[in-house]
Amino acid sequence: VIDDSEKASLYTGQEFYGADRGTSVSLGYFAESYVDFGMVGMHLSLLFYGFIIGSIYKYVIHSAPNHIIGTSLVFPMFFIIFNFETALDKIVGAIFMYLIIYFFVNKFLLKSLLNYIR
Repeated sequence: VIDDSEKASLYTGQEFYGADRGTSVSLGYFAESYVDFGMVGMHLSLLFYGFIIGSIYKYVIHSAPNHIIGTSLVFPMFFIIFNFETALDKIVGAIFMYLIIYFFVNKFLLKSLLNYIR
């Protein structure tokens, strides 16, 4: 279990309650990138992050049988990436899990589902 409150306490100098007390305070991936890489490195790392997200988006849209199915399959990824308050390590793990589920759905379930709909 990753305790975001420990990182927030370390970088801000303030004490935050952690997972042991049923709460979590996170700096978010923007602030973590700034702490880890500085001002210029933050922008470069976020540019790289955007490139990866854009590549995943393009792959999912273009590998789907049509754009409606592609849009519906890429939509859950937006719930992951639009949480600015989430730590980067949790976002990377969530995107990795999204890709595993996407590959499973695309390989095993999508054809039978489309045949059932038609």
